[in-house]
Amino acid sequence: MDQMKPGAMLAVMAEASDLVDLLKDQDGVEIAAINSKSSTVVSGHQTDINEFTKKLDQSKIRHKKLVTSHAFHSRMME
Repeated sequence: MDQMKPGAMLAVMAEASDLVDLLKDQDGVEIAAINSKSSTVVSGHQTDINEFTKKLDQSKIRHKKLVTSHAFHSRMME
């Protein structure tokens, strides 16, 4: 796993279905896990996650960056 490219993960306080439209033009970010009805995790490239946090801020959707070295549960792990 250490040889995989680094990435980032973000906990988002929203339903996965609410994130689908926001993710449409975010090619480097994808849903990694659905923890509950109102808690979703996204993962992807660091720069793409940073851009996605701006979208979440504009939409007033709470989020928190997870402390991780890679974008687990994403295409980056293939």
